[in-house]
This record gives sequence, structure tokens and C-alpha cells, in this order.
Amino acid sequence: MRKLSVLFAGTLLLAIFCSVTAFKPLPPGPSANGQGGLTIGDRVQHFSFHASTDKAGVVSGSFEVKSPSQDL
Repeated sequence: MRKLSVLFAGTLLLAIFCSVTAFKPLPPGPSANGQGGLTIGDRVQHFSFHASTDKAGVVSGSFEVKSPSQDL
């Protein structure tokens, strides 16, 4: 009886472990981000971006440009 209880408990723990890891979300795909500045004459253009890839391979992201010397 003791061996059967240990076997049952081990099987139950293994089943719980497998079900928890099976439904774990996949890690996000590759991503990139950055920022920089471009000087043209005496004016500076600042930019920043972020892009990421989802599980299906679709890329989405954002891009922002700031031009403090032009008050934009």
C-alpha cells in the first residue's frame, strides 16, 4: 500500500508539473530599441524607436521624432 501511495503521489506531481509548464506563455520574439540625434547645420533632430516581433512573426513598434530647435 505504501509503494502505491508513493507512486500515485509521484505521478500526480509529475502531471501537475507538466500541466504548469505546458501552458506557460511563449517568450516574446526579438525586439530592438534605440535613440539618437542628427545635427544638420545648427539644428538637431532627436529620434527614438522601439520594435518587437510577436509569436506569429508580425513586427510592430513606434517611432518618435523631436526637433527642439524647430519648436515642433
